[in-house]
Amino acid sequence: MLKPKKIKYLKSHKRISKQCETKLTFLKNGEFGIKLIQAGRLSANQLNSVKLVLTKKMKRIGKIWLNGFPDLSITKKPAETRMGKGKGNVEFWCLPVKTGRVLFEIGGISSTLAKEALLLAKSKLSLKTKIIFKFN
Repeated sequence: MLKPKKIKYLKSHKRISKQCETKLTFLKNGEFGIKLIQAGRLSANQLNSVKLVLTKKMKRIGKIWLNGFPDLSITKKPAETRMGKGKGNVEFWCLPVKTGRVLFEIGGISSTLAKEALLLAKSKLSLKTKIIFKFN
């Protein structure tokens, strides 16, 4: 599972932003990619399952790039617990994303195989996405 090895503070603030992405909006490395249409959070398990689906469908041909790392800890208090007594334990790690961010990029494979792999990967994500291509 994706999670940071070493961090300064284990529990963090929420960091929610509904603005549009400014830096990671175009393909940098690959020829095909998944672009987010909706802002939100993606858990480390979702990102890991997308990566596994892509590698399985591509049969380990080509290369996969993940633009981002889940470094935000999400805490939860146990059910039926009284208020107070501090913040809850860390439940999972997530990646906060904005609208317009290119999340996954793949390259080195044919366009038909890339479309099939990215359609499978889209179904694993909880946010609205679209497939983009680099025009030559």
